[in-house]
Amino acid sequence: MNKTAKHTPTPWIAKLGEYNFTGPENGRAIMDSTNGIRICDVDSKANQKRNDYKCADPERDANAAFIVKAVNSHEALVEACQEALKIIEAKWPNSTLLNKLEGAIKYATQL
Repeated sequence: MNKTAKHTPTPWIAKLGEYNFTGPENGRAIMDSTNGIRICDVDSKANQKRNDYKCADPERDANAAFIVKAVNSHEALVEACQEALKIIEAKWPNSTLLNKLEGAIKYATQL
């Protein structure tokens, strides 16, 4: 992985049932909402075989929605954790939340 490359700018959106990827079936895609570039296709574990493909798969829709929600909220959540960390360090330096926040921030910001 190239650690200097930047991800596609947010916000992202989920496009459900509007894209034809490999055949007559419609798929699910994660898109850049600004210019409509397809970022990735989403499938469910139930649909890994082409002959088991179901267009109205609720798991696939939920996966696409969850990815978009996580990506679009990521930056704000990291900033909120960093702010909370500063406040807790200043007021409650022995709080058990410090390790949890530091770990969450590290995990969320590492490549």
